[in-house]
Amino acid sequence: MNTKKKLLFVHPWLVEAGSQKFLFEIVKHIDKSKFDIGVLCGTESPNTDSIRPETYYFKIKGLGVPLYPLIQLGTNNTVSPKSMHPLLRYAKDVFKYRFGIELKKEQKQEDSKSLEWLSACADVMKDYDKVVFVDVYLFQSFQKIIDEFSIPYTFIVTGTSNQFENNYKYLNGDKNYDFVYFTEQIVTDIAQRLPGKHRFSHLPLGTDNNSMRIKEIPEEPELWNIGIFTRLHPSKHIEMFIQAFYELITSVKNPSRFRLTIVGAEDDKHYTETIKSLIRFMELTDYVVFAGHSTDLIATVDQHSINIGWMHTMYDTTGYVGIELCKAGLLGVFWNVSNPWNTRMHISEEHQIYAHRSISSFVDHTLLLTNDIKYRSEIGQAQHDYFSTHHNIENVIGDFEKFI
Repeated sequence: MNTKKKLLFVHPWLVEAGSQKFLFEIVKHIDKSKFDIGVLCGTESPNTDSIRPETYYFKIKGLGVPLYPLIQLGTNNTVSPKSMHPLLRYAKDVFKYRFGIELKKEQKQEDSKSLEWLSACADVMKDYDKVVFVDVYLFQSFQKIIDEFSIPYTFIVTGTSNQFENNYKYLNGDKNYDFVYFTEQIVTDIAQRLPGKHRFSHLPLGTDNNSMRIKEIPEEPELWNIGIFTRLHPSKHIEMFIQAFYELITSVKNPSRFRLTIVGAEDDKHYTETIKSLIRFMELTDYVVFAGHSTDLIATVDQHSINIGWMHTMYDTTGYVGIELCKAGLLGVFWNVSNPWNTRMHISEEHQIYAHRSISSFVDHTLLLTNDIKYRSEIGQAQHDYFSTHHNIENVIGDFEKFI
């Protein structure tokens, strides 16, 4: 008799990004003797040639985990959206049709075809003991299915609490929910904001430590190459980093010793051009390099001789890029995107570093790394040790298994 618990994870888009990697690491490392895993995803047909290929579709498939692409469900389904956004629109229209809200005449035929797709999704969900939504992108679309069939579910939330609150209106205020967040600080914050007797847990963003190594930085490198590791999108606030770099090179005697390398896909062409215009306006063109999307961050760091990373943080932790680069020993300087104040990241008994909200303190910390050999050696080792311990998925997955 199979006594394993069956978990169906739901994610709209399996591109190479943070919440997708979180899903992959959980699916990869969860105890398969206790759990059977499936993944319901918004993938239509994974495109390995696109700017942002659905890398984690293939990685999860390589684990032998059943994948259920939404668009492939249903035997005679004629819905063929080109991205996740039309899928959400179809789902919303189906719910209006199914639950008696009058639609325009020309919509009804389209929605009746979509109903087959929605029923197929329900059939998949009912075959699992619990549905786990990674973030809340698809919850609204499936909420009435879950309520109708009393399917247990949990949220894994990888954004900030403010971001989640924007979607809280879709939840039933009379019900209690299970939430898993990536840091204890955000659990404390959100628990104070949400009414009800919800259950909360935290699961740090984590990877295994199989490919760890320490990056050796010369005592006095000829060039300080600062790396920004993020896609070019308005939500990433790259203009702040450009401003910080301008303040840095205008405050040193020899600005030619500094470079800024932007590693990430040009996800938004309009925003990319805005950033390039800002660089030209600040006369930084000779100092800034666009390296494009990277499939191997450590190799990119080596290729471009990057020796400092400017990284985003949320509350008291950084994302997967920061975790992996700090595990590799890259010196990190952190910018806090979630709070309007500096947040301390306690990484050892001797060292507490700030996730900055002040450009001047952000630049000062960067210059301290370039000027103080002893400090940068100690902080590089401390960051490596901290992230290797606290963000080792094998050390933290057990608590998630108990909660789920």
